[in-house]
Amino acid sequence: MFFYNRVFPFVADASKFIQDKYSDYSQQAAAYIAGAVYDSSLVLSAAVGVLIDCVGLRGVFAVGCAVLTPPVFALLAFTFVPPLVSTICLGITYSFAAASLWPSIPFVVPQATLGTAMGLATSVQMIGIGLSNLIVGHILGTKSRVRH
Repeated sequence: MFFYNRVFPFVADASKFIQDKYSDYSQQAAAYIAGAVYDSSLVLSAAVGVLIDCVGLRGVFAVGCAVLTPPVFALLAFTFVPPLVSTICLGITYSFAAASLWPSIPFVVPQATLGTAMGLATSVQMIGIGLSNLIVGHILGTKSRVRH
């Protein structure tokens, strides 16, 4: 939940952030750059899944994603490196996180309760994302009112 709570709310508001910080990007370009998180994940996820199946180390990859994600956000927030670099890096961590976290559930849950466990994990994830989006929306709404 905590990994996804970083990624999904960011992607939802990233195009506005990119337009505000990099004023030379159009709305369409900023939206494409924000969506590059999912584009890079689309391209990489199958290969990353094969890699993790061969290597194992799901826990190491999951922790690695959690550790590498904040520097990706810092790169975007505190430098003027093209934002596409950050969103592609975020897509890479997203691919590794998904390919290492979700397949770990069957290893710790009996087969008879796998559907329940997956449903519960998804529910917890969605609760977290919903709350994160509410909090981010409130923060952005407060900042917008202060500016005007």
